[in-house]
Amino acid sequence: MSKKVFTVITAYALAIIAVLGIYSYISYKNLAAYRQSSRYASMLAFEETVSAVDRMSATLAKSMYATDGAMCSKICSQVYADAMAAEAALSTLPFATHELEEICGYLNQVGDYAYTLCSTAAQNGFEKEDVENLTELSGVASGLAQSLRELQGSVHEGSILMDRRERELINVGRNKDSGNVSDEFLRFESEFPHRSSLRYDGRYSRQDEDEAVQSKLSDAEVLAQAARFAGLSPTELKLSYEYEGGDGRKCYTAGEMRICVDKTGVESMSQSRIVEDSRISLEKAEEIASAFLEKQGYSSLRLSEKEEQGALARFKFTAMQNDVELSDRYVSLAVALDDGSIYFFSRENYDSSKVDAYWGITQQQAEDTLPESLTLTDSAKVVIESEGGTDTACYRLRCTNGENEPVTIYVDASSGRQSRIEL
Repeated sequence: MSKKVFTVITAYALAIIAVLGIYSYISYKNLAAYRQSSRYASMLAFEETVSAVDRMSATLAKSMYATDGAMCSKICSQVYADAMAAEAALSTLPFATHELEEICGYLNQVGDYAYTLCSTAAQNGFEKEDVENLTELSGVASGLAQSLRELQGSVHEGSILMDRRERELINVGRNKDSGNVSDEFLRFESEFPHRSSLRYDGRYSRQDEDEAVQSKLSDAEVLAQAARFAGLSPTELKLSYEYEGGDGRKCYTAGEMRICVDKTGVESMSQSRIVEDSRISLEKAEEIASAFLEKQGYSSLRLSEKEEQGALARFKFTAMQNDVELSDRYVSLAVALDDGSIYFFSRENYDSSKVDAYWGITQQQAEDTLPESLTLTDSAKVVIESEGGTDTACYRLRCTNGENEPVTIYVDASSGRQSRIEL
């Protein structure tokens, strides 16, 4: 190798080494900045968790002394906001929080209960049962807030360390003489009292075990239901997976078809094949869908929605009772427009049980609650479900606003108050 070539190679090598050195230095500085930002974000999330729980505890304590409706509603709004803030901050801590089932469940329950009370408390204040429930929730919040404040002090003085995800990954750098924040949260979880079985009309209201779905079909009957629904023999179905629990759901496959059945019957069916051609009309697909539901034993249904999406026709059939629409009880299905087969079916939102509906106000009284900015286009008696699953008789008032945009308002037929607004 000539001296000139050697010099050139050496120069290039030194240049590469210099570039790599500069790049490594910049990367190291950036990594240090990222670590600093991560530590700051973790501490900020922890501080926000402590503050939110502390505020929630203080506001719950105020509820025991509130008698004015407006004050009661204001307290509920603040409790809801603080509970959601605590839950959000908790979820951003630098460790897995899915193990904190009781703590997270309690925060969800407090927020949901306060949210549910907002409207009723605004009118008449808290009922005796509400005060008792809020007092119980307040006691738990006070204990959790105190524990978090003590943990906050330990973190500030350095006896408890904030978790760092890179330590978990490489399993080094942990001081055995110091605990982590995650360890303390797990200790809180183990000592946390079980949530109360509050009775209220909300999504996190605990139901008694005797209200759980009871088994109605044996495993053999479940398989037979799936086979009959698919038009196949039981031997042609293959068990895909099953869930433990009260509903005993099992899912079967047959070619490109999947059928899920619980202890009350077929819950859903879907196909995975690609549908490209449209050879039948939307009207014909509607006839196929109606005939299919009739064959499966579904009665007292009314077509409420239909649309054509590509080569599929989608339908929504809503349950009816004495000419009253049960708006939140419906079955959904889709028909493939190439061969007219049922492409999708779901009765997840369907319930065949009867409802007790009472209309305490007239339709005119309900319409009188509309703001002047809306123009009424249609009104009907319907039954909807509250967030807690309670059947509520309402007047559904379909309107348009000044821009001719649709607005639907549901007015409670007992109280005359608005229950739901849809845009």
